[in-house]
Amino acid sequence: MNVLTKDDAAEKMKVETLDSCLYQLSKRLLPAGTPFAIPPQSKAQTALAKFLAYLLLENSGVYVYLSRWSLHPSTEHLELFYGYRRSVGETRPLSEAPVHFIEPASRHELESVLCMVLFFGWEAWLFDETGNTLVRITNDGKLEVRAGGQTNIGAFAADPAKYFLAMAS
Repeated sequence: MNVLTKDDAAEKMKVETLDSCLYQLSKRLLPAGTPFAIPPQSKAQTALAKFLAYLLLENSGVYVYLSRWSLHPSTEHLELFYGYRRSVGETRPLSEAPVHFIEPASRHELESVLCMVLFFGWEAWLFDETGNTLVRITNDGKLEVRAGGQTNIGAFAADPAKYFLAMAS
């Protein structure tokens, strides 16, 4: 996992700004299904994090931009997240370095970050290096997927209930 500032991420992606890149992706990629509620149970959130990591890292690395946190301080444990980041050598605060780039071979790192995002009710944007997928996790417990063409994550977003049933068993 490589932790980046927004400017470093934009430079790595060869775009003007991270925010303009997200805006362009959200305009170019089509919604895959409608936004759906993230399950409130931690075991379902863990299963969802693992499944999303599997789907997102199929073909390329993934950026995770944590855009909002500490909205519900009583439901988060920021020190847990910082402890995780320190374990990979990162000491900067989220406000300074909110972007995480995760290689396809590092699926467990993406699973860990996603678990904390889901458990803590944070807002995050996930997008692949190829620009074919954009996932938004909102701070009010919704998940939105946009995809270019036929993708496995698009199929999931089109009928999440089918997958949630499989994850629950």
